[in-house]
Amino acid sequence: MEFNKDKYRIPVFILAALVAIWGVLGLLDSRNFTYDGFRTDGDKTIIEIDEGSPAADAGLMVGDYMVSVDGRGWDDSKAWEQVARPKIGETRKFVVQRDGENVELDLTYAAQTGKDKNLNYVGFALGLIFLLCGLWIFGSSNSKAGFVFALFAIFFAAAFFNGPYFASSALREFFGVVDLTFTLAGFALLAYFMLEFPDPRPFLQKRSAGYWLAGPAVLLGLVFVLLNAFEPEATSGLRTFVRLLLGVVVLFYFGWALISMFRSYARHSAVARQSKGLNLLLIGAVLGLVPILLAILVDTVAPQVIVPGSDYAFITLGLIPILFALAIRKKEAAA
Repeated sequence: MEFNKDKYRIPVFILAALVAIWGVLGLLDSRNFTYDGFRTDGDKTIIEIDEGSPAADAGLMVGDYMVSVDGRGWDDSKAWEQVARPKIGETRKFVVQRDGENVELDLTYAAQTGKDKNLNYVGFALGLIFLLCGLWIFGSSNSKAGFVFALFAIFFAAAFFNGPYFASSALREFFGVVDLTFTLAGFALLAYFMLEFPDPRPFLQKRSAGYWLAGPAVLLGLVFVLLNAFEPEATSGLRTFVRLLLGVVVLFYFGWALISMFRSYARHSAVARQSKGLNLLLIGAVLGLVPILLAILVDTVAPQVIVPGSDYAFITLGLIPILFALAIRKKEAAA
């Protein structure tokens, strides 16, 4: 069925331009990113120290329990909101609890390592791939599925872009919420696309469809807005709640997208799978989503576990816009 996208043309191009500008500004600012060389379990316990890193040089150790930095408690959300990001060469005083005693250590932030710089470039490249594939399908497809995919790709591109840094804490909060909104919209639109392609599912005709598609994203967004507004103490319980809620919502959308794709694939014959681009969709969904799904699952239920190569799990997401876009074009060419 042909979809009239003309009335959305200008808003979509403006949206894509804003996302692209955001990404370029973030890439230019990446030279100011710092490196500390340690990782926590998402709460207060250090679970990894890079060899030869600023953290190692400062004397931090795996198992240390974070107490404060420059006199600010690790849980003090309001105080941290006002703190500027560290600069390269800046030294901050860390207080950690070790063997029941508080230990003071001076950590001097360094410039990013080659690995981190390369991962930033890869993230920017992936954002561009999503953005360009979205614009390609928006310009070439006249189906509703193509339109939904284009929106998904453009919104999700923002998740790979760092964006510029703002000295104002109010601006950091505002654009943090905007960035989160774009990412959550991308999750919901991915699930929507899987229900729309290659043929609309009956579920989309139900009144409750919109609530299921948007509800979890809206709920998570409201939680983060409230946290930014009231800035409660970031206790271990609150950190755990937010981590679990975020993980569940992401797994919900990615899992739903995968299940929808598998069900659609199973319903079609081998010939139909080929002509409707479902083989491409299957490869893109499995190779693109499964690695990051596994990484998110482990991080959600066992954040203290270090998964080898987890820093690179997001890279396979780049297969999604390419193979999904090819699937859409294949189906429409065969129609």
